Amino acid sequence: MIGASGAGQILQNNQQGYRSQEDITPEPPQGKWRALCSGDSFAFGFGVDNHQTWCHRFGELAGLQTANLGLNGYGLDQSFLRYRRDSKKYSHQIHLFSFILDDIERMRSEISFFGSSKPILVRDSQGLQVKNFPVNDDWKEVPWIHTRSAELAQLKTIEVLKKFTKKSPPPLSLTDAQIRENTLAIFEELSTDAKKSGVHLVVLQLPTLKDLADLERQKQWSQLSADLDRRGIRRIDMLDEFLKIPTRDLAAYFIPGDYHYSVLGNDYVAKVIAAKTEDLLHLRPVALTKAVPQSVTAKRKRS
Repeated sequence: MIGASGAGQILQNNQQGYRSQEDITPEPPQGKWRALCSGDSFAFGFGVDNHQTWCHRFGELAGLQTANLGLNGYGLDQSFLRYRRDSKKYSHQIHLFSFILDDIERMRSEISFFGSSKPILVRDSQGLQVKNFPVNDDWKEVPWIHTRSAELAQLKTIEVLKKFTKKSPPPLSLTDAQIRENTLAIFEELSTDAKKSGVHLVVLQLPTLKDLADLERQKQWSQLSADLDRRGIRRIDMLDEFLKIPTRDLAAYFIPGDYHYSVLGNDYVAKVIAAKTEDLLHLRPVALTKAVPQSVTAKRKRS
């Protein structure tokens, strides 16, 4: 499919719906580890080819098989839910859970980034609960009525439009406090699940160009980093890594006229991940095909 990943780029999904030229088997190839990459369009690799995404490049650099679970427009909640659903199907040793700061705001409503209906997480005494699932499409035809209600209230024509949406309540919306609670709860549950299953969780904080120029957004990143550190959750803060790049060179790491990473930007992220997870990669068992059988070793000693 040409253009689905950005102008002039080639996208190929496997039969399971992941961005890959090959299907993912329940178990990784013999002697290899597998990493699952979760996230939004930054994980999906909007604007670059399949083999140029940071997820794929990380696999090449680290000698791993990777599976790209990223999807354009996803919020933090959707990335979390997709991983929880799909991770049970595929054995994996590393989980790279990536997100941009805007993904947190996308949790606010049951209206998705693209204006369609989506699940929403609500926290209660039992933990995170999924609401609006299966999704409620009663108001899907005119979601902008809810997002622009203040402006439209002044128009007489809104009285006519209200008749079409009167049967459906406005979409559920979370407060700032609820969003913060959900954010921390997601990371806590990901960490708990990883420990139970023996998976190495690595949270990947991905900045956009506006993060690099906005001190207030950088403060939000710092607060979130502190929250993750207090919970002992391993993370890679790419904001710090991008800030190391000279300002005059930064533009080359982003797609012109867009805020997604260029080929160079994706490659940079992949190299940082490989360097920051080197200790994990040393834990991999030696491939059986490369191991010397004990019987052969014994024969050599006797001779």
